[in-house]
Amino acid sequence: MFGYAFVNPLFIYAGIGAILAPILIHLLFKAKKHTVIFSSLKFILASTVRKSSRIKFKELLLLLLRVAIFALITLAFARPFLKSAVGRSLALKGKVDLIVIVDDSYSLQYLKPNGKMLFDDVRKDALSIIGKLRRGDRVGVVRTANGGEVLTKLTPNFTYAEKAVRDMKPSAGACKYSDAVKRAAALLGGSRADHRRIYFISDCQSVSFDLSEIELALKGLGGSIGVDVKDLGVKDAENLAVRDVKAPDWGWMPGQPLTLLVTIANYGPKARSDVGFHIEVAGQKFPGKVFDYEPGQSREIAITRTYPEATALNAVVRVEGKDALPIDDQWHVYLKAAKPVKVLCVENSINAIKDFQETIYLRTAMDPRTKEDEAPGYILPEVIAAQNLTDENLMGYEVIVLANVAGLTAQQVERIEAFVRSGGGLMIFLGDDVDTSIYNHLLFKVGLRGLLPCRLKPVEKGNPYWTIGKADMEHYILKPFAKKDSGDITLPRFYKRFGVEMPKGADADKVSVIARFDDGAPALIAHSFGQGKILLFTSRCFTTAWDPGWTDLPRRMVFVPLIHQMVRYLTGREVKQAEAPRVGDTIRIDANALQAEKMVAVKRPDKKVEKLPVDQSGYATLRTVDMPGVYVAWPGTEEPQPSKGYAVNLETFESDLTHATKAQLRKIREIGRGGEDEIATVSRRAELFHGSEDDSGGWRWLFIVALLFMVCELLLANSISK
Repeated sequence: MFGYAFVNPLFIYAGIGAILAPILIHLLFKAKKHTVIFSSLKFILASTVRKSSRIKFKELLLLLLRVAIFALITLAFARPFLKSAVGRSLALKGKVDLIVIVDDSYSLQYLKPNGKMLFDDVRKDALSIIGKLRRGDRVGVVRTANGGEVLTKLTPNFTYAEKAVRDMKPSAGACKYSDAVKRAAALLGGSRADHRRIYFISDCQSVSFDLSEIELALKGLGGSIGVDVKDLGVKDAENLAVRDVKAPDWGWMPGQPLTLLVTIANYGPKARSDVGFHIEVAGQKFPGKVFDYEPGQSREIAITRTYPEATALNAVVRVEGKDALPIDDQWHVYLKAAKPVKVLCVENSINAIKDFQETIYLRTAMDPRTKEDEAPGYILPEVIAAQNLTDENLMGYEVIVLANVAGLTAQQVERIEAFVRSGGGLMIFLGDDVDTSIYNHLLFKVGLRGLLPCRLKPVEKGNPYWTIGKADMEHYILKPFAKKDSGDITLPRFYKRFGVEMPKGADADKVSVIARFDDGAPALIAHSFGQGKILLFTSRCFTTAWDPGWTDLPRRMVFVPLIHQMVRYLTGREVKQAEAPRVGDTIRIDANALQAEKMVAVKRPDKKVEKLPVDQSGYATLRTVDMPGVYVAWPGTEEPQPSKGYAVNLETFESDLTHATKAQLRKIREIGRGGEDEIATVSRRAELFHGSEDDSGGWRWLFIVALLFMVCELLLANSISK
């Protein structure tokens, strides 16, 4: 009626009866005439006529006020609203092409108090809309998951579209609404219908709205597409979620303590107390810590445990207790059992007094065991004298350390070059015994064809010392120290160092200075050699308590983590856990690493097995990553070693159920309003979209006006009775 509809139309019919009540009372209870005998009526009759006219006018006004009061209260309870662009356009004469966007992201698995998912309401509403279309209209269905997947293109076959909706289930994917709107707009781009509309059914999460992208997609079609949003979201929804679990990037050593950094977030508007979690490994539960969470708070909790030995650690971190969105209460971790890193430490000669051995601090930092029966760590250092390097079998080592070695023979240099070129790592520390002429002659070669990245210059002495000044804190080696309270690399003092002559021209770009002293001179230099990496530290790795000599770095707290970072960098294990796929991603599997020639088999979390062909580049591609869990790949059709696992988890921004603001919802409707020129001829059709209200709160004003009328009615009634 006049472009308006009602949220509660039943109150209109009830209100009609209420409005009739004061009229009936007025008619049935009119004052009766009484005959009074009096001697002279001349003046009384004249006064009565004037007074009666005023009373009748006041009674009529009183009747109108009472009718208005009942009418206003009735309208307020009926909640009138101005029908949106979708409702108006579908009431016009002409054909309609309608795209129904169904939000099937994992937040729609939210459980209502009755135990049903929000997605059940979404599907029901979508079927209701499709069922109200008329002959000549067309409908298409787009889901928000998978970047806005088209389930049906525009079709007059409503049964086909309804089947697509009925077959839908909520996905495990997250979404940005703009992706689905772009797909819908593309489908409507070729439409020639009188009215092109998008009807979007969602829980309307604020984090998923990308209004600029939505506006761009719609305005590209001239603004002639109408958009309406059906909001089925739960206001102030509560949700706990495991947002992330970080494992050490060098892998997992069976029998060794493993530290997992678990991040749990409270996305609800209320504080939560006693929130706990546990870690499941091979059916065994390892308890975590319990914390209280303020609204919107997240915590990163470090949990160190020793887990059962196996070829791989397949673990699940789970939040304990009941939660309305259980899908994000867990996080999968898959760590392949790593082999210990064997490091060969080379000194000039092995001092009989252990505390005076050149690599004593270095080896203690790598392997801090104090008892022989203790379980070894992931770095296993061994020490030899330089003269034995010629006979040592280098095949079993991943890193070689030259610590204050005076010089090497040409044969030894050739062996180390072959070791690094094939993928090994080399760490060089300098010192008093280093012969610069040998290093510059055998280890440095023009064009970076040697092991040294630069020429060595004579030893320099500090006045009184240098510290680390400028450093690349984004480099893998130093990145841990960029965090607060994680160690200050500017504290160690350096009393001696070697000067260096850095390469120039094109070779300069191939060398990276990771850290410099406070006067700008290089302290830690890195470069690649073949498939391997080399680190040069221009000072020493040895000190004493009474005389620091070159530096006090080995006695500083940052020394141990620094050495570990350098070893990981040289072995390439800093990228071991870099693969962290999310639901909806594509996984590229290196068939060569699995020794697979033509086929790679993948077992999904639901135990189904997919066989993937190996392409010409030597990779197999898994495109259907549609659920969280561990995907295991192996060569051929059986499951022998080697195999590789991928822990796939949710894209957790979807766990923030904060509802979209009124401004966001209003904006998306305004973006999609059709031009006024399309409202040419009005021929009312069935009202299709009962829930498409643009409720501005007008019902409140109706109550206020009714209250004012009540006050007027009371004053007027009192004046009549006097």
